[in-house]
Amino acid sequence: LAIVGHSGAGKSTIVGLLLRFIEAQRGRILFDDQDIRSASLASLRGQIGLVEQEAMLFELSVRENILLGRPGASEEDIVEAARASGIHDFIAGLPDGYDTLCGESGGRFSGGERQRIALARALVRKPAVLILDEVSAALDATTEARIAETIESLRGACTIIAVTHRLALATRADRVIVLGE
Repeated sequence: LAIVGHSGAGKSTIVGLLLRFIEAQRGRILFDDQDIRSASLASLRGQIGLVEQEAMLFELSVRENILLGRPGASEEDIVEAARASGIHDFIAGLPDGYDTLCGESGGRFSGGERQRIALARALVRKPAVLILDEVSAALDATTEARIAETIESLRGACTIIAVTHRLALATRADRVIVLGE
């Protein structure tokens, strides 16, 4: 599902509602015919992977940053998530591999590399729902195309909700919601 619309149309509000950062004043949001308000926050959020426009990495190793998605994940799970996000080969090519420190705010890496590591962090959770909030907004066309390919490869593995201004991402969706004024 792609959610598109101009700035201020409510795209980020929808993400906030889905994650229950904001409680709905009217209506209901259903996952598998279940009102999300009937689930605990931990249960709801445990089923959702979120990747935001500003991919935040911490001053930890790449492995530790990915593990923040699911502490205790196996090495196999970490590598699988990195492969799915299209960043494994890059990480494996680093001098310290997965033990490479990301630097302050992930400053050692480009925006696209940070996005892919953040996507691996979300994927290691094995989420039922993956929410991508403007993940390609600040990326160059080549990196955006790689992320779009990664998202396409996840089709069928989980429900993907992509909030985007970018046509390239929206055209790959099965459904598009256009928010107006």
